[in-house]
This record gives sequence, structure tokens and C-alpha cells, in this order.
Amino acid sequence: MMQSHEFRRLPGGSIDFDFYRERAKALRRQALRDVATLKMALRSILIMVAVLSLTTAGVAASARMGGGAAPAAPSSQQQVR
Repeated sequence: MMQSHEFRRLPGGSIDFDFYRERAKALRRQALRDVATLKMALRSILIMVAVLSLTTAGVAASARMGGGAAPAAPSSQQQVR
């Protein structure tokens, strides 16, 4: 099956290269914007994972060292104040 291609032409009949050049620049700018947005989203996710990891590690370390929250007394024993 043959496809016919239509080209944008100037009134004199020559191909409008400026139209295609501008369209290519716009597509290139869009691609660069998409890459920048993707990188920024990836950085944000990595930062959130790092913060959550550090927070979790800090809580676990303080619990092991006894600096965490005091455990609740079983209900059968009275609490001493």
C-alpha cells in the first residue's frame, strides 16, 4: 500500500522548511521539558525514601538504646508513678 505524503509548501511551490524547523524545535523543547520533569520527580522520590529510611533507622536505634517511648505496663499490674 503506497502512502502519499503531503508537504507544506510556500505560495511559490517550494517546501516550507521554516515550518518544519520550528516544529522540530518545539518537539525538542517538549522532550527536554519532559526529561527535566522526570528527573525532578525521581529526585523527589529518592529524597522521600532517604528521609523515611533515616527516620525509621533513628526510631529503631533509639528504641534499642532505651531512649524510646516507655512500654506500657500490662493491665494486670498497677502503674507506679
